Order: sequence, then C-alpha cells, then structure tokens
Amino acid sequence: MEFSDSHSAITELKKDNYINLVFLDISLKKSDGFDVLTYIRNRTVASDIPVLVVSGDASKENIVKATDLGASGFIVKPFSAEAIEEKIEAILEAFFSPSLFLKTLRNADKKLLLKQNEQAIALYQDALAIEPGSMRAKHSIAIALGSSGKTKAAVELLEKCILENALYYRNYARLADLFIQQNRHRDAITALNKELELNPKQSERQLTLAKMLLAQGDTENAIARYHFSLKENPKNKKAYLGIVSVLLKKADLDKALYYLKQFRKNDPKNSLALRIALKACLKDGQIKKAEDFLRNELRRNPRSEDAHLLLIKLFIAEHRYKDAEKQISSLMRSHVAHQEAQKLLDLITEQKKKVPLSEKT
Repeated sequence: MEFSDSHSAITELKKDNYINLVFLDISLKKSDGFDVLTYIRNRTVASDIPVLVVSGDASKENIVKATDLGASGFIVKPFSAEAIEEKIEAILEAFFSPSLFLKTLRNADKKLLLKQNEQAIALYQDALAIEPGSMRAKHSIAIALGSSGKTKAAVELLEKCILENALYYRNYARLADLFIQQNRHRDAITALNKELELNPKQSERQLTLAKMLLAQGDTENAIARYHFSLKENPKNKKAYLGIVSVLLKKADLDKALYYLKQFRKNDPKNSLALRIALKACLKDGQIKKAEDFLRNELRRNPRSEDAHLLLIKLFIAEHRYKDAEKQISSLMRSHVAHQEAQKLLDLITEQKKKVPLSEKT
C-alpha cells in the first residue's frame, strides 16, 4: 500500500490490518513522516512493528529524531535496490524471530485488532504466565476489557497497573480515553497531564488536553499545551487556530495576528490564516491592520494570489477603487488573464457607475 501523505497512512494503520513493515519517507504531504512514526510507537497494540525511515536529508537532527522516536533503521537517498533489500531482510528477520513471549503477545494483538477480545485476553494471560511482570500484557488486557464494554473493570485494572509502575505512560493514556468516554473530564485531564509529562512528544494528544482545559476555562494552560503541540509539529493547523481563538476571545488582536502570520509561514498555500486575520480586523474596526497584514504577506511572497484577491476585495468594500485597480494590475502581471481578477475589475466598473462623481477615488 502506498500513501503520499501522513493522514492517509495513519488512517490505514488505524484499520484492522496487521501491517508487518512500514517504509517511511520523512517528506510527506500535510505533515512529515515523523507523525506516522510517532503514531505507531504510541499506539496501544502493534506498536513494535518495523519502521524503516528513508530521507534525502542525512542531517544529524533527522537521524537522532528518527532513532529517538523508535525507527528500526535509517537509510539515505539515493540508495541501491540491494542496500534497501539488505536492510529490510535484516529488520524482518529480527521481527519474525521473536521469543515465545513476544510471539504470544503479537498473536494476542492480532486477536485484539480483530475485536476477538476473549481470545485476546486468554493469549495475554498466556504471555503473563511466561513473564508475570509484563506491563504491556496487563495494559492490553485492560484495552480488551474496555473494548468489550467492561469499562469499570478496565479502569480498575489500569489504576492497579499504575500503582505497580507509575512510569508506563500508556496506562495513563488509556485511562484518559476511558474517562473521556464517561464524561469524567477532570479525571481525564489529570490522566492526560501525567501521560504527557512522561511522553510529551505527542502533538495530537497535546491538542486533546488543550481543548479539555479550554472547556474548563483554563486558558493559560490550554495555550501552553497548544505551544507544546506546535513544538512537535510546526504545521499543526488546529494548534494555531486554538491559540488564535483564545487570543481573539481575550481581545488580543495583535498577538492573534502574530500567530496567524506564523500559521501562514508554515502553510503558505493555506488561505485560512489570511481570511481569519481579515475577518478579525474588520470585526474590530481595524481596517489599517487588515491592509497591513495582507501587504506584509505580499512583501514576503509577491505571487500570493489569495492575498492579492483579499486585498482587492477589501479595497472594493471600502470604495477605494483606484487602489483596487492598482492591485488587480499587480495580480495580473504575475497571473495573466486571471478570471477572478477580471470579474472584480468588471464589478468595480459597475460600482463606479452607481457612485456620485464626488465620491469616486
């Protein structure tokens, strides 16, 4: 199976398929391959499947990050077919030659993914007979119990597991999810805080906690969690929008515009930041700030088609027809025969006819 973006890859990994090898390019659409690796290593079952990371950037930072997140191997482009085959054979040989304990766990994981919960629990108990202290096996039994609708038993087992080992973050993660299902939001926040204290490099989990904190009225800690999310994934649209929504509610337009500017820099093809900035400025009666925001974007990237169009529409709304025509001319120099620009030019012509001569500018 082949995917060009991390979202599609993660969607496939969430299905019941028990995938045995992931060949992962760091450079993917929407976000990077590290998001896929983080998802795999942080999920509750089949988190140990082999992941071979490939990149054209052999920087120390990328290699260290891939290793830190649990990559099974790292290979640099360009590479030969022989080199990649050798890597894959070595990784798969190690994966498919496990101890009896690991083999039992993986069989149990397969049953759990197929929602055959009773069979999964029996296999996890077999694994515990081999290694009685295995936190992974105990944790997985709790997952199977929760999946069977035995939520109370799952919570009790997880709380017992935490008393045995307070550093196994997956117990807090699953406990938080169960509390969310039960609408026990304060308990969920406590569990999420502990999970992220132990394993902070989870952009989406940071977002989950931020939203829950906002619902409790804790805006300062919510913003802090949005910042953690952005640290792990600078392109996370939800994190930017979360921070901006909080700042706009607090009537802090300047800071909101700052984060919208960063959002646009990290996702230059997404018009959402420009549209939100324009709407927020107009709502606050800050026409000049709206114009400056769009002009700054055009100084940074003169070919920003959406910035041109929004600025033209702003000028038309303000009856600044000469400015609008000048902006259309600028747009059409870089985008010849631009259909929407031509429509706006026709609109200006029509509106000019309706405005008294003394008001035309």
